[in-house]
Amino acid sequence: MKAASKPVKRALILIFSTVLPFLGIAAHGAVLSANDLLHGCSELLVEAKPTADFQLLTQELEEYHRLAGIVDRDATVENVVALTDAAFEAQLQFTKHFNSRLSRRFEALPMRKSYIGEAARHSVEFLKPWRLGEVGPFPTVNYFSTAEREARRVIVHDGRAYWPDGSLVTDIDHSEFVIGLNGRLYMLKGTDTGSEFRHSSFFSGDPVAAAGTISFSANGRIKKITRSSGHYVPSGQTLKFAVEKIRAMGLFIAPDSVEWRPFNR
Repeated sequence: MKAASKPVKRALILIFSTVLPFLGIAAHGAVLSANDLLHGCSELLVEAKPTADFQLLTQELEEYHRLAGIVDRDATVENVVALTDAAFEAQLQFTKHFNSRLSRRFEALPMRKSYIGEAARHSVEFLKPWRLGEVGPFPTVNYFSTAEREARRVIVHDGRAYWPDGSLVTDIDHSEFVIGLNGRLYMLKGTDTGSEFRHSSFFSGDPVAAAGTISFSANGRIKKITRSSGHYVPSGQTLKFAVEKIRAMGLFIAPDSVEWRPFNR
C-alpha cells in the first residue's frame, strides 16, 4: 500500500486536531469549566480517582472563577485587594487539592496573585501601582475562547509540530507555551504580538501543568525551551516535566536546547 501523500497527512492532522478535542468536552467560552478542565487531565494522572475528588475540585475551581470574575468586572480601589486575596486563596485551594489528591507526575501551577484581574475591561489604572509598583495604565490581557485556544494547539506528526490547520510550526522565537491540565501543548503564534497575549491567555488565568517559552527553527525543530513565565514562575522540576512530555509527544529536544535558568523579574 502506498504511503499517504503529504496533503492527505495534513488533512488527517486537521481532522484529528479539530474534532477530537471536542468529543465529550463541551465548549464554555473563554473560561473553561472545571468539569471540562478535569475531564481532559486523565492521561496525566497515575490512576483513576474517586468522583468525590472531582466534585470537590470542580467546586473550588468554580469558586475561583466566580471571584476572579468579580475582580475583572467590579473591582474598585476600596475592594480590589480583598477580592484578589480571596480569588487567589480559592485558586490555591484548588491546586493544593489537585496536587495532593490527583497528580503524582507534576504539580499544577497557580497563576500569581498580582495578575488576577488582568482581563478587566473597566478602567484599571488604579491596579498597576498595587500590582507591580509601576505607574501608568495596566495593559488588558486577552483571554482566548475555546476555539481560539484550540487553534493554538500543537499537533505532532512524524517528529514535526503542526498547527491545527495543518501548517508547520516553524521559524518562531521565544513563543510563550503552556501545557494545560488536559495534557495538551499550546503556544502563541507569530501573529500574537503585544502585551495582551500572555501565558494566562490560554486558560483564562487557570492553573496549568507547565509554562515557558519555546523556539522553533526554519525546518520545524525545537531550538530552545525555557521556564520563563512571570505569570506561573515554573520550577526546574516543572521544566523537566515539560521536556519529558514534549519528547513523549514525538518532538526531539536536544539536552543543550533546555535552558534551566530560572525566570527573573
